[in-house]
Amino acid sequence: MKKESRPFLYDYQMEAVDNMHNGCILCGGVGSGKSRTALYYYFKEQGRKDR
Repeated sequence: MKKESRPFLYDYQMEAVDNMHNGCILCGGVGSGKSRTALYYYFKEQGRKDR
């Protein structure tokens, strides 16, 4: 069986990432994807730094 893939972030989460800046606070209900959205923003801004 083929597992159905879902996008990492939904459209409303990508919109939140586009409006985020350092120090902002994500506000949403339980299960709205705040942690996932914050992680995406962090890796988008910080990227992988070479050691």
